[in-house]
Amino acid sequence: LKAEVVALDEKESGVRSTLNFGHTIGHAIEGLASPKMLHGECVSIGCVLEAVLARDLGQLAPSAVGRITRLFASYGLPVACPPQYLNLPKLMGKMAVDKKNAGGRIRCTILTGIGSCFDHPQPVERAVFEQLMSPQLLVKPGPVLPAATVHVPGSKSISNRVLLMAAMGQGEVAISGLLQSDDTQVMIDALSAMGAGPFSWDSSGRVLTLS
Repeated sequence: LKAEVVALDEKESGVRSTLNFGHTIGHAIEGLASPKMLHGECVSIGCVLEAVLARDLGQLAPSAVGRITRLFASYGLPVACPPQYLNLPKLMGKMAVDKKNAGGRIRCTILTGIGSCFDHPQPVERAVFEQLMSPQLLVKPGPVLPAATVHVPGSKSISNRVLLMAAMGQGEVAISGLLQSDDTQVMIDALSAMGAGPFSWDSSGRVLTLS
């Protein structure tokens, strides 16, 4: 597949940029973690974080982030940067010299869905990367707009309550709108270990079914 994409775009002017998904952040982590972490492990983390980035930019559905995270985790790949390599100044320094950059700006492959992305790497402000990878965040109010659409994130507590109710019920239950988080995944794993289930996600990764 990679050879086919490279053959279609030898000068990396279009479709070949899709192969760079996960590599902007992944290469930065690899620069700090090599040789203790492999290239593929670093890119796995990069893919998850860049999926979160696309979600935060309003380009990718939250359910897609969960689907990507579960996929990498199912192969035993890391999905979060180990704390010892979460050095923001050094990571930003590595990203500042990435080959995809242009005009002094960091550029990144931005997903718009599972199997789709922008044709070319998109410029992303340093502050966005810094917020994404900072171990601690400072929440600031956004600009005042005359009208706006707000996508409200899901609730971990409500998601976990729904999972418990579904596990205690009878018959097949289909749940949509679950918040993808470590807490909800732990709840699913715990319920499975207690004999509930089986749990399965539909092909879109948006609906969880409990049989």
